[in-house]
Amino acid sequence: LEQALAADPRFLDATLYLGRIYLGGNYFQRARRVAEQALKQAPRDAQVLSLAGFVNLAFRNFQKAQELFTRAIEESPRLGEPRLGMALCQFRFREEAQALTSMLTATLLDPRLSAYQSELGKAFYQTRAFDKALATWDYAAGLDPRDPTPHFYQGIALTDLNRPGEAVQAINRSIALNDNRAVFRSRLLLDRDQSTRNYNLARAYSQLGLGEWALSKATTAVKLDPLNASPHLFLARAYQASNQRVMAWNAESLL
Repeated sequence: LEQALAADPRFLDATLYLGRIYLGGNYFQRARRVAEQALKQAPRDAQVLSLAGFVNLAFRNFQKAQELFTRAIEESPRLGEPRLGMALCQFRFREEAQALTSMLTATLLDPRLSAYQSELGKAFYQTRAFDKALATWDYAAGLDPRDPTPHFYQGIALTDLNRPGEAVQAINRSIALNDNRAVFRSRLLLDRDQSTRNYNLARAYSQLGLGEWALSKATTAVKLDPLNASPHLFLARAYQASNQRVMAWNAESLL
């Protein structure tokens, strides 16, 4: 894509795809530069506006992101992506009813996208429609059997619902689908809310009385991703579950 743009800097499709890759890879500054370039080239293109909205979400500029998603929806009412972004903003502003409507609209416009269904499941969960959330994640898993995200969200929900055995199974499925690495956040890498970021597998294991197993899993997670805060939090909770309180305090102090 970079070579394509070097040959033709006005190749808008290549610009959009490159921006999405940068965003998904956590290269936020590069993504912002690409989005700004695309906006100059096509300021009324709905996909460009949507990309810029997600870039602003990554920088936690929720008000600006919502403005860009609104403009994208006005330009292309049948595009699902900005509806998804709008829902994330509305949840941030605690507008849960509007957020659920936006999320449902996104999934109606693009019903076969697993990522949208995973986010819809979380929207149902945040509005306490637990059965609908679990069913939606099952549907998302059926749409893309290789995506670990719906299994990860199921694990969070099942842990909160005090169903630790099922939670461990769901989380282990998500790990198996993610190259044996724990999944700590959405595949979109854009929705970095605290409920997802602070989730830890140790809680499910501790509910089953398996503190040492939790500790082993947590240690592996830190080794695989030492620069990610979530596995360290996972390790701290695992130490607590195994009654190693001093080690838990040391792990949390690194965050």
